[in-house]
Order: sequence, then structure tokens, then C-alpha cells
Amino acid sequence: MRTPSEQRPPRPLIGKAREQLILFKEIVPPELHLGHYRPAMQRLASLTAAYPDDLDLRARRAALHRQVGNLVDVGRWGFLTVDATPDEIAAFDKAHSGAWARLLASKVKAGPADQLGPVASARLAQLIQQAGQEAQPWWPGV
Repeated sequence: MRTPSEQRPPRPLIGKAREQLILFKEIVPPELHLGHYRPAMQRLASLTAAYPDDLDLRARRAALHRQVGNLVDVGRWGFLTVDATPDEIAAFDKAHSGAWARLLASKVKAGPADQLGPVASARLAQLIQQAGQEAQPWWPGV
């Protein structure tokens, strides 16, 4: 675990990611109003891939999946946020039965000691502890 002085600051949005976020804020609301969810999901997918520990992006992605009724992905992307309901987290847990599967599906790069906030840190620490108690996953690269 890192000490507070060793913790890395969050990566600032620069270049293309910053442009995408600006586009998301300006273009996506009208798209969503018209029912065009796919472009918004694609934009958020690329942003969360670039910034997997950004809780605001995760919350936006969860909210978008909530609008289309995809509880599994609401739980997946909202797992570290305060907005996720127990039903949404339960849907994510049911879809990914093991702690290792949930940990990998959540695509988190930060550790629980990083500056994620109290809810995210507690949930991530609990998931890491559960994964540690399970047998190691059988697939390579983990």
C-alpha cells in the first residue's frame, strides 16, 4: 500500500479525453433526449477506459445504463459510487458470481488506499479481500 505522500494524483483530462468530455457534456444531452444512447455509451466507454478510476465518469456511465434499464452495468459502473442501490449491486454480483470476476469486470486500476473516497475505498477493499479468499482465477494474465 502507498503512503499518502506516495499516492499519485488523479490524471488530468488532457487532449482527446478532455475534448471527448466536453463533447459529452455538450452533445450527449440532446442525443439522449432523442433516444440516441449508443453514441453516448461509446463516448463514456472510451473515457472510462482512459480514466478507469474517475468516479464521476463511472457515475455518468452508471446513470446512462440506468436510463436504458441495464441493472448489471449500473451495478458494475456504479459499484464504487454512492448512487448505486443494493438491487443494482446485487444484479452485478449475480452476473459475475465470483469476487475475482467482479474485480476484473469493474476495471479498477486504483487500490483502496488511493484517493477514491470513503465509499469507493471501502467497497473496493472488501472486494479485494473477498477475491483474496477465493481460489486464484484459472485464466492466464491475472
